[in-house]
Amino acid sequence: MARLQTRRLREQVTHAGRRSPFYRRKLRAARIDPAKIRSLDDLRRLPFTTKDELKDNQAAHPPWGDVLAVPFADVLRVHLTSATTGRPLAFLDTAEDWHGFYHSYARSLYAFGVRKSDMVMAAFSYGPWIGYWSGFYAAQDLGCLVYPA
Repeated sequence: MARLQTRRLREQVTHAGRRSPFYRRKLRAARIDPAKIRSLDDLRRLPFTTKDELKDNQAAHPPWGDVLAVPFADVLRVHLTSATTGRPLAFLDTAEDWHGFYHSYARSLYAFGVRKSDMVMAAFSYGPWIGYWSGFYAAQDLGCLVYPA
């Protein structure tokens, strides 16, 4: 399992460094060579990314920043943070991203006992915050009748 995790870590870091100008700069500044990732212990050497860095990046490279590591044509949706700390932070999501968001949420709902026979009332505004949308699609993924209110 550790070999698989290490290989996937190396692949992810390689992908980010090749495709995202933001992460290319971060990895170079930290002197990270993805080819030299040999074990999960190397995870400790990877630089953290903070919310402030992402906000600064979007301000420097409007409107989305230069973090994106997939072709822009693959972007399906935009979601925003709630902006409790000021300006909202935008995220560009692919279909695979959205599937991951709502499918993991659906697993949580299932663990709490929500089943296909349940009706779920989605009592929220249809804004750009991902939490509500994830819940909506999670219930739909489980086969529930989703009632927007």
